[in-house]
Amino acid sequence: MNGSNQGVIMNKGGARLLANVASETDDPQTLRMVAGAIANLCGNEKLHLMLKQDGGIKALLGMFRSGHADVIAQIARGIANFAKCESRMISQGKGGPF
Repeated sequence: MNGSNQGVIMNKGGARLLANVASETDDPQTLRMVAGAIANLCGNEKLHLMLKQDGGIKALLGMFRSGHADVIAQIARGIANFAKCESRMISQGKGGPF
């Protein structure tokens, strides 16, 4: 998915929707897919602040409680994507939104 599509998703409340779904289910398959979607969004540094504000990061970390290996793998991927973007921005002298 390209960055402009991700921006549209975020502007339409996508992170809030994903966070709500994560808080209302304990189904491992659903949690894995939600965590994967948030992990993909974490790979776009332009969305980091909005992800934080809309509860996406909190939801991603909260899904750890599920204890399911596939969900945790997606959470780890999201954290790695987020950190990679932040590191790149810092190394380019742009700082980060946090």
